[in-house]
Amino acid sequence: MFLAIAIAVGVPDAIADLGGFRITRFDVEVQVESNTDLTIVERIVVDFNEPRRGIYRDIPTRYTDPSGFQYGYGFRLLGVEGENGQPRQVKQTREGPMVRLRIGSPDRRLTGTQVYVVRYRARDVLRQFEGYDELYWNVTGNRWNTTIANASVVVRFPDNIAADDMEVSAWAGRYGSTAGNVSHATTAPGEVSVRSTSALGAREGLTVAVAFPPGVVEFPGIAARVWRFISWNLIVLVPLLALIFLIRRYRKHGIDPDIPTAVMVRYEPPPGVSAGAIGT
Repeated sequence: MFLAIAIAVGVPDAIADLGGFRITRFDVEVQVESNTDLTIVERIVVDFNEPRRGIYRDIPTRYTDPSGFQYGYGFRLLGVEGENGQPRQVKQTREGPMVRLRIGSPDRRLTGTQVYVVRYRARDVLRQFEGYDELYWNVTGNRWNTTIANASVVVRFPDNIAADDMEVSAWAGRYGSTAGNVSHATTAPGEVSVRSTSALGAREGLTVAVAFPPGVVEFPGIAARVWRFISWNLIVLVPLLALIFLIRRYRKHGIDPDIPTAVMVRYEPPPGVSAGAIGT
């Protein structure tokens, strides 16, 4: 069966660790396009100590913020190749917030060192803040049940941004970790290089964040961004909109209108007033 490198979160590592393999290198190139898209190339070198059909690569594409709203990015697979450019068989599926790539042939078992070059494009990853824009990227993912001996990423921007105009942060460890164990440098104008300084354990990953000046890339218009937000949050917004509709309908049709009170006929004069005075 396939080597399930990535499985459901929550299974203890002692049970989930499949053994028989390790990742010797995980090198990534991220090209930031002028329209905010990312073109990503991952070169994953896996050492199989026992026969396996292939690997799973889980790529997170959806997140939930503290307010409960979802956001995510578009994903388009460009292809998977071997070391010499030969196509690798791949099947893409959706696993909750992840895109899962099952790479390898179900009819062939592999041993030894295998290279997987995964190419894809991502949309809506960059974020805008007051005074700067930012790329925040989980380079390796955090669902590998094996060690990654070496991990690295090179980020390239469309403009030659000076080193002083970029602020780089990087972390290595489990999801949410702010631990170090990384080094980073501006290797050329508009280019950032980050690498791990020690091996990553099971379910540990490498993450990078680069803040850069506004104007380097052109973000979609407000209408496109609003529509994308709505499309990601239909499961939250549809019940909310339905509730608003029902409240407005109730206020319009469900409340009885005010009806004037009938005036009672009185056959005696008001107190202190004689009948003669009323008739005059």
